[in-house]
Amino acid sequence: MSESIDDHDDGAPPAELTCCQHVIRLGGSLLTLPDLASRLRCFLSEFSGQQIVLVVGGGAAADLIRRLHGQSWINDSAAHWQAIQAMTDNAAMLGRMMPEILVSSDVVGMQTAWHRQCIPALNAVRFLHRYEKPDLHQTLTRQALMPLPHSWTVTSDSIALWTARVLQCRSVWLLKSCDAFGQPSCAGRLQLTSEMVQNLTRAGRIDSYFSNLWMPEIVVSWQNLRSTI
Repeated sequence: MSESIDDHDDGAPPAELTCCQHVIRLGGSLLTLPDLASRLRCFLSEFSGQQIVLVVGGGAAADLIRRLHGQSWINDSAAHWQAIQAMTDNAAMLGRMMPEILVSSDVVGMQTAWHRQCIPALNAVRFLHRYEKPDLHQTLTRQALMPLPHSWTVTSDSIALWTARVLQCRSVWLLKSCDAFGQPSCAGRLQLTSEMVQNLTRAGRIDSYFSNLWMPEIVVSWQNLRSTI
């Protein structure tokens, strides 16, 4: 089993935020790559010595939940939280694949992982339940962030950017299974502008809530992890 640092829901106030430099969103579909561990380690080696947080997408499990929701088997809120549970389950699966990854549910867990020279992967369910409170955001970040909508306008794309804003991070990477605009860019990567985000949203490659969280102070980059790194 993967190691998890999830024992901080004791009702105490969250720890002061320390500097997280990069939030890296790993698309759930990439979990099927037979050489995912080596590809991801190669990519993460560029951030050696820096404090990063992984947000893992829901992949096929989230796709199934979306279909069931479309058939009215489950309501909006249930679908939202089950898809986020799929993200958490996939983070745990990644931790079993790569022992240097520790599932973390809060800032204390992230700090513990960094202290061990490990990489925290978000327990998205517990993190959102803990930090999705506007009054808490104002205390931690001096800005208010509203809770995320319980709809398919929000996927792990928006959750990664939302997490970066909570952690006062200035860089988000979206690790995807394709090039941003269908044509290879340099090493499959591209730094996104606001206009690019709008175009990618219209193309269905970034969720539609992402632009609501967009801040020019946060550098958002796209990486096709299936391309050669």
